Amino acid sequence: MTDHRDIVSRLAAVAASAMLAGASASGAAAQGEPSPRASDFAPVSDFATVVRPRTQKKSSEQRALSGSAAVAPTSGWLAASMLPAGESGDFDIEKPRLRGSHSAQADDSSIRPAGDLPAEDGAPDPAEGTSSGDGRDGGIADAPESTEAGEPERQTTGFDPEVFAVEVEPILDRRPARLARLGPFAPAGIRAAGFTVFPEAEVAFGATDNIFRSGGNARSDVALEVRPSVRAVSNWRVHALEIKAAGLSTFHNRFPSEDDRGGTLEARGRLDFSRRTTLEAMTSFERAQEARGSINAPGGMGDRAEYETARASLAFNHRFNRLAVQIRGSIRDTDFLPVDAGGGISISNDARDSTEKEAAARLSWTLRPSVAVFGEAAANAREYRASPSDGLRRDSTGDRLRAGVSFGSTGQTLRGEVSIGVARQHFDDSRLAAIDGVILDANLAWRVNGLTSVLFSARSDIGDSTVTGSGGALSQTIGVELRHLFRRDLAALAGVNVARLDYEGAGIREVAVTSLAGLDYFINRDVTLFGRYQHVQFESNSPGRSYNADEVRLGVRVRR
Repeated sequence: MTDHRDIVSRLAAVAASAMLAGASASGAAAQGEPSPRASDFAPVSDFATVVRPRTQKKSSEQRALSGSAAVAPTSGWLAASMLPAGESGDFDIEKPRLRGSHSAQADDSSIRPAGDLPAEDGAPDPAEGTSSGDGRDGGIADAPESTEAGEPERQTTGFDPEVFAVEVEPILDRRPARLARLGPFAPAGIRAAGFTVFPEAEVAFGATDNIFRSGGNARSDVALEVRPSVRAVSNWRVHALEIKAAGLSTFHNRFPSEDDRGGTLEARGRLDFSRRTTLEAMTSFERAQEARGSINAPGGMGDRAEYETARASLAFNHRFNRLAVQIRGSIRDTDFLPVDAGGGISISNDARDSTEKEAAARLSWTLRPSVAVFGEAAANAREYRASPSDGLRRDSTGDRLRAGVSFGSTGQTLRGEVSIGVARQHFDDSRLAAIDGVILDANLAWRVNGLTSVLFSARSDIGDSTVTGSGGALSQTIGVELRHLFRRDLAALAGVNVARLDYEGAGIREVAVTSLAGLDYFINRDVTLFGRYQHVQFESNSPGRSYNADEVRLGVRVRR
């Protein structure tokens, strides 16, 4: 008995000594290290993404003892989406997270943990992350936008509405342009009833030396231009809704006939059935005036043609591990209103009214989180409500085949996609020759460094035409834009865009080269002064249609 008591007493003494030593160490740490502050975490901004630190995986016990401040769901697909890649038993694309989560500043040179910040009220769960399911790492925040040269803006918590970017058609994704848009500030927005609202307005004075885009007897004019817009984006944990309204009004001094009165109303939504399956939809309505110089405009008219376009599209996305599938469809209806030619004469535009239906399927194979290859097939049917003066119906069917590479929509150095393929449009009227050709499509942004970015764009398609003897034209457009920050509050841009149209059956070829230069001066987060200079050189083998035009715009942009 004596030996047992002696052993017990010695064990108690050892335990007491260990407890005293632990308490002493805790007290010293508490006195020597300040409490974590939000400002100590990795900077987060309107462009925030996640790069998972390359550390050894923790065991479940270690993770449980790590003291995470975020509350993880215990079941369902949200819980599955939070598992680190490699622990779910299959290949998984990087899951970016929202501001205020266990994130790290995505930087090529270093990775610094951001710490644990609680999710904002009404914002998605920081650990969630979403996937567009179409081979793009969509539904995520973007790369940091710098304040000083190459230094990301420092914030504490917040919700990035662009995490819910809904892009039904991948080539029209807005996030590559966001990477290329250098600037010190991101819009803060106004939080209201589960949405973040972004109001914006542009007021500018413009001057042009050839307002009618005429090859001879060019006329100059000045104008006041007003562009208001507002966008509301949901802050929901799952699903998404975005509503946007924008307007355009110009007031010319000498030629009121060139005034613009137009606007767009648009709604986008996404249903998240699971982490891998989503359904996206978009509907829009636009009213605008046709640009001067259009070859399809009725001859001898005084006013420009006014048109209305209604569009609806739907896309189903699903990802099978590395393989992603997107099936989408759209319908677009265009209605040209009658034109007042003067003297009480009205010219009908019914021959240009059309309805187009399109269906497409895309397969993507992810090589690694930032690179995927894809193939896409699309078919369309176009129907006109009346025949033009030459009596030839322009109803047609067409197909498009594309293959390309996608670099994702969240990279901080490179994002977007580029593809090449073939297109063909066959007309119901045998008197109109079919149109085919090679098509190039690109929407690619490259952040060269913290001060310089490049945006490369290309679009090709077969457009319809009412030109006598021709069913349409193969249009090919390619452009590049360079942006550079000279200092924290001063950005410059320069770019060139080349567009070419070949009208099958009419022997008409048109080439337009547009050069652009501009400056942005950021007064503060909400106010920006800007200036733009644009030169257009238009060449056509049709007599009297070639022209040159210069335009200058100076204005202010106010946003919240």
